[in-house]
Amino acid sequence: MENNKLKPYKLSPVAKFSPWGMKARDSLIGQLTDNTTSEEELAELWLGAHPSMPSQLIVKNDDEEEIKEGSLLEVISGAPEEILGKKLTQEFGELPFLFKVLSIAEPLSIQAHPNKELAEILHRDNPERYPDSNHKPEVAVALTPVSYLQGFRPFEQIKENVLMIPELRALVGGELIDRVKQSNGHDSELVRDLFAAVMRPELKTLGRQSVALRQRLEDEGCMSEEDDWVLRLLKRYTYGDVGIYCFYLFNYETLAPGEALFSNANEPHAYLSGEIIEVMANSDNVVRAGLTSKYRDVETLVDMLSYRQGETSRIFPESESGDGYQRMMYKTPAAEFELEEFTGSFSFPDLSVDDSPIMYFSIDGEAVVSVGEEEVNLQAGEGCFIPAALSSYSLSGREVRLFKVTVPFMANPN
Repeated sequence: MENNKLKPYKLSPVAKFSPWGMKARDSLIGQLTDNTTSEEELAELWLGAHPSMPSQLIVKNDDEEEIKEGSLLEVISGAPEEILGKKLTQEFGELPFLFKVLSIAEPLSIQAHPNKELAEILHRDNPERYPDSNHKPEVAVALTPVSYLQGFRPFEQIKENVLMIPELRALVGGELIDRVKQSNGHDSELVRDLFAAVMRPELKTLGRQSVALRQRLEDEGCMSEEDDWVLRLLKRYTYGDVGIYCFYLFNYETLAPGEALFSNANEPHAYLSGEIIEVMANSDNVVRAGLTSKYRDVETLVDMLSYRQGETSRIFPESESGDGYQRMMYKTPAAEFELEEFTGSFSFPDLSVDDSPIMYFSIDGEAVVSVGEEEVNLQAGEGCFIPAALSSYSLSGREVRLFKVTVPFMANPN
C-alpha cells in the first residue's frame, strides 16, 4: 500500500449483548447505537481490531451515502507496517489496544486476567475458553457512579469479617479460623488459603449458609453497602454463589464520574454497576470463578492471583486546560495503551502522528479529523483510526466529549 493511498478511517463500533448489561433504552450504548427503544440488554461496545469483534469501516458508496464495508482488522492485515508503524508491528504484531464502552446493570463475574506467560499457556491448552495469547491490563474511566470490587482488603478487615460473619466462618472452617486468630498482620499465604476455601466449598454447605445469611440480613437489617449487595445477590442466587462472599474479602468502592481504576494481571475485580470507558490490551481472556453462568476456572484463578492486600489501584488523571476545552490524561503502567479525554470546543491544526496509530471515539458533540483533503466527521458513537504512516493531521471539536487512545512507548519513537 502506497502512503498516498493512506487515509484516516471512519469506524463503527460493534455492540455486544449480555444479561449483565443495561436495557438499551436506558443505556449510553443504546444512545450511541441509536437503539433507545429496545428492551434488550446492551452491555459492551467494542472499537478495535480484535478478531472476535473487529470494528467496521464506514465508507461512502457511489451515491455518497455512508455504508459499513470491511473491517479495521482487514485494513491492518493488508498493510501492517504502514497502518501500525514498523516499530509497533515488530513489538506487538497487531493493534495492541482495544477500546470499549460498558453499560453495567448487574455485577460482572468475579474475575482476573492472566499475565502474558499464563495467557499463552491457557490459549495453547484451551483456545475455546481463552481465545488469544495476550494478557489484559485495563483502565476504566467512570462515566456515571460506578461500584466495583478490586483486590483484597487489608488483612485486619478480612480478619474481622471472618471472625464476625458466622456464614463466612462456616465456609472457611475451623483450622483456618484458628490461623486467622493467631495471625497479627499481612499474610498472603493465609489470604490465599481463605480465598481458596471460599471458592471450593461443599455445595450443601454453601447452600445452607447462603440461606442462613439471607435470613439473618433480612431479620437484622443490612449494616453496610456490602451487606446490601450480598442480600440483593442472595435473592438472585437462592442457594448461593461463591462470588457473593468475595464482598467480605475484596475491597468494595465507588468511582465518581471522571475517576479511573487500573486492573493489572492477576488482580481480582468485578464491576457491579454503572457505565465506563474501558481501554485494555487487545485481549478477551478472562478467568472467572463466581457470579456467572459462563465457564468457571476456579483452580486457575486461585493459583494465579497475587493476593496483594490494601487499597485499590486508582488512577488520578493529569489535566490540562485550554481556551474552551479540557484534556485529561490517564497514564498507566501498561505498554499497550494510553488514554486521553477531550471535552469542550477546540481546533488543533497540526498534530503529529509519530509513526504510531491513533484512535478517537466520540460520545458527544461533533469532531472532525482531517488529513489533506481527506476528512472524517465524527458524531457520537463513531470512531476514527489514523494510520501510523500519515505524518500529521488536524483535529477540531465542537461541544465534544472525545476519547483518544495511543501507544505510550511510541511517544518518543527514537
